[in-house]
Amino acid sequence: QYAVSTFLLYLRVSGQFHLVVGMLQLFGFHLPETHHRYFLAASFTDFWRRINIYWKDFMLKVFYYPVYFKLRKLGTTQAMIISTILVFVTTWFLHAYQWFWLRGSFLLTTPDVLFWTILGILVVINALWEERRGRKRSLTKSAWDSRQVASVSLSTVLTFTTICILWSLWTSESLTAWVSLWSFADEKPVTDSGLMPWVLVGAVVLNRTAPSLGKAGAHEKEARFFQRFPAETLASLVLLSLLGIQEIYTKLGPQAATLVNSLRSGKLSRLDNAKLERGYYEQLMQVDRFNSQLWEVYTKKPINWLDVQGTGLEKFTGDFMQKELLPSFVAVTSYGPVRTNRWGMRDKDYEKEPRPGSFRMALLGASSVMGWGVRDSETFETLLEERLNGEDMAVGYSRYEILNFAVPGYQPLQQLPALEKAFTFRPNAVLYVAASREAHRCSLYLAEVVRKAIPIPYDYMRETAQKAEIDAKTPESIALRRLLPFRDEMLSWLYRRIVQACREQGVVPVWIFLPMILEDPWQDDTASLLQAAHDAGFVVINLVDVFRNQDLKALRLAEWDTHPNVRAHQLIASSLYSAIGEKRDNIFLARLAR
Repeated sequence: QYAVSTFLLYLRVSGQFHLVVGMLQLFGFHLPETHHRYFLAASFTDFWRRINIYWKDFMLKVFYYPVYFKLRKLGTTQAMIISTILVFVTTWFLHAYQWFWLRGSFLLTTPDVLFWTILGILVVINALWEERRGRKRSLTKSAWDSRQVASVSLSTVLTFTTICILWSLWTSESLTAWVSLWSFADEKPVTDSGLMPWVLVGAVVLNRTAPSLGKAGAHEKEARFFQRFPAETLASLVLLSLLGIQEIYTKLGPQAATLVNSLRSGKLSRLDNAKLERGYYEQLMQVDRFNSQLWEVYTKKPINWLDVQGTGLEKFTGDFMQKELLPSFVAVTSYGPVRTNRWGMRDKDYEKEPRPGSFRMALLGASSVMGWGVRDSETFETLLEERLNGEDMAVGYSRYEILNFAVPGYQPLQQLPALEKAFTFRPNAVLYVAASREAHRCSLYLAEVVRKAIPIPYDYMRETAQKAEIDAKTPESIALRRLLPFRDEMLSWLYRRIVQACREQGVVPVWIFLPMILEDPWQDDTASLLQAAHDAGFVVINLVDVFRNQDLKALRLAEWDTHPNVRAHQLIASSLYSAIGEKRDNIFLARLAR
């Protein structure tokens, strides 16, 4: 399903080409079609002729024919082989140059090189076969018999299958990721995809036996259909227009309305959202391979988006934490300076010991909590602290301090050493800010530290890695699959350990859920996260509705960057202040034994 669907996504590209040519037709430019039934190609040379016809014609006229006729004295076969290879090498290079032109970096990946190499070899072999066997051409309608239909149908299915496999390789991030993908094939039977091969075969046979395919110039007759039947064409356009009106398609039922709405809106897939989410936490801004819509999003991002000028903002620790912010550092970014205090926090310069009569809170989180993309005075932590000190909570404290221990890219497991650091500042409460897919990110980080051979200071995590049979040589995708049965257990262990550590220190553990600013924010696991936090003993604050009824695109830094902007930080601070007020008895008045 994945391999076939990946290739089917090219319909979006060819569909845009058809729309462009169709619009030009309206202005009198009678351009030929750009693609012609490329899913029904019966050979690799046939596929090359059908897909992106303009590109194929360009390569033939500019590269293939000039080289072929210059080398023809070497022999027809040698000239054809060299010319074809040159065409595919040039095609690969120009695609890579296109990436350089759009992104500023030259695309040179193993999947990209392998795709064009294998496809070029298959086309050369196919061309040699056609040269020896010959291609059947006819100016009249050909009579198709059952043997010919079966032969062409089988060739079409095999060609389509091969292209699907190659396409899945082309769109993979790495060769290792692609190889690990196929390791899922022998896991268990995929019962819900059993009909797909038969549907594919049936579609091919039906199209191959259709009378229009056996006629010369059939596509011209199909093109004249809309001219011959204007009433039907107008009725179809009116029907499509009506279906695009929300007041009408919502009356068709929830399922039909959901389907129409998904077809009308261009949203990122869940796989693309997962990549955006990973960039959200890990600052993965240089991405090599995407699906088309995610690629379009990232091509709009400037190369130096939010780059830190100078030596950088972080330093490596060499242990399980891996990194932390530099102390007493000023980093210059495009949105303003980022200042850290002498303790390596993006915050004011607090003393090690809290002032008498103050209530100190340690804030744990990742880049959104640290305030990536806004000024020092615009983070929700700063706004919340100012409001707590400016308004009376009526709990008997004269001052409130929030110490921001958040670091960009921190995963949940990294909050354990961050918590130990926070305890040295003697907080009264710990505010752990969680987002979606906490369990997945636990397994993601465990796989990372095992792969990097970083010592793991926690017995449970070492035992989990041994049970999952992962080591430094295990590819990430395989390690994540092997850790899948342990994800929820790891998260529960993490939450219980944080709560236990807080109770031993006499600190109130507060768990805050903060959703990401995405159209599909992966909130399907919110209920399980809330339950895990509650079972562990946290004081739970759920901000799942903090961005409700808001224009999400107006709340993030940019289309390609889902970090909260100034307005979003203001909303978070306001909602969090109200939630803390509702839980003030559990937070400020709690009496825990040291």
